[in-house]
Amino acid sequence: MQQSPLWRYKAIHRAAVLDKVDVLNISWGSSYDEEMVKDESEIYLYDSVGAGTFSGIMRGTLACVAAGNNCKYVTNISPWNLTVGACNAPTLFSTQVFLGSNRRHVWGFSMNQFEDTAFCPLISFETAMINEIPATESSPYSPMRLDSQKVRGKIVVGPTDGDNMQDAIRMVKLAIKAGAVGSILIKHGVDNPKSITFPQPGVWMSERAGEKIMKYLKSMSPVAKICTSTEFPNKHYPALAQFSPQRSNPLADFTKPDICAIGERVLVASHKKGKYCVVSGTSIATALVSGVVAFVKSIHPNWSPSAIKSAIMTTAQEMEVKTVTDVERFGSGLISPLKAIDPGLVYDLTEMDYVLFMKGKGEEVRVSELYDVELMIPQGPEQSIQPQDFNYPSFRASLEGTNPEIVFRRKVKHVGLIAFSTYHVQFSNKSKLLKVDVYPRELSFDNDDQEKSFKVRVRVRKWNEDGLLAATLVWTNERYTVRTPIIVVRRI
Repeated sequence: MQQSPLWRYKAIHRAAVLDKVDVLNISWGSSYDEEMVKDESEIYLYDSVGAGTFSGIMRGTLACVAAGNNCKYVTNISPWNLTVGACNAPTLFSTQVFLGSNRRHVWGFSMNQFEDTAFCPLISFETAMINEIPATESSPYSPMRLDSQKVRGKIVVGPTDGDNMQDAIRMVKLAIKAGAVGSILIKHGVDNPKSITFPQPGVWMSERAGEKIMKYLKSMSPVAKICTSTEFPNKHYPALAQFSPQRSNPLADFTKPDICAIGERVLVASHKKGKYCVVSGTSIATALVSGVVAFVKSIHPNWSPSAIKSAIMTTAQEMEVKTVTDVERFGSGLISPLKAIDPGLVYDLTEMDYVLFMKGKGEEVRVSELYDVELMIPQGPEQSIQPQDFNYPSFRASLEGTNPEIVFRRKVKHVGLIAFSTYHVQFSNKSKLLKVDVYPRELSFDNDDQEKSFKVRVRVRKWNEDGLLAATLVWTNERYTVRTPIIVVRRI
């Protein structure tokens, strides 16, 4: 069911204000096209999710929101929300298919929990189709049905529409309806298909492996056996899931998403009684992060939403970088729940900080219209906060020119178990094209909840071809490692 923006706003507002929840888990989001990311006049409070969750942060509710799936730009970019991206799975599943009596075999991808099939005859989808309705270009099998007399007791083989999981599942259901024992699907293209769960013995093959099967299919009396899947470690974990947004959002003042969690092939309970299913998406990752937020809140009930958010972001695990743009697509990295309950330092914010930030964006009127807080908004241009001075647990700037620079101002609160602590600054993954200076380079604390300020001066020595430079600022001592990403993008 499609919900209107007003309906979404009211639902979020009701949960945050009337029900007084501590954590909101939200999968809704507004998509951005090329024209929308150029319009800086209406962001944050003009989005139903952003407007609704602002009322939550003003009353102590932290909203965990999904970054979006298979879209160009990250959705849900409001700075008071914890925006969640998806990480790939730590394990992979492959399925072996034996061909013929000489036991030649090929490997494919699926999460096949069924026992090995017997050696069964093979038949192609094309041979088994009953052409009652014309096929469409996008999905050649969707309007079709298979001849059960030809299919029953056999394994059906056929190509899918690229990496379209819906098309793959549709084909499998056609095979089941016709009485097939199993399905072998073949994906066109150079990339391997995704490991998905089949409702019967099945496997999704790469184009290269599929060519071997199609060649064998032309032999005399071809037979095959589909085996139970094998689990093995994913050597590229943790890395971004395939369906992650292609780019961060140019309208965001800070790194978005903020954090990633596993969102690929997650086993969840189904709405069907006693059933489980495997699902993927940033919505699944967001649910996991919401659980971590509740966990941290249970350990530290007096922490503000911003402190909890900071603890989760600054203790995240680094992720694999496959392309230059990945560093802004996974935010702080992969969530580490146990580390988040003892982060050492946090970047904290108050409700007034958010109000002053929106005033700095010229939105004090909008804030007053929505939340009736006109009396609490200080007057005068000096009573506002610019993005570079907003105490966010990441640094991001969009700069123009040959050698631009920017100064960020932040403060951190000591929440570590050891009252007397000194932190030293380090950098990791710093681009050689960036010059980064921190003042001071050492922070010493002698009691809990003490705050210390510091400045970060970032200067671009030279732009790379991608117009994106990155580094990670690390405050560290013998017990804690507090990581904060720095992202600088070239403004076009």
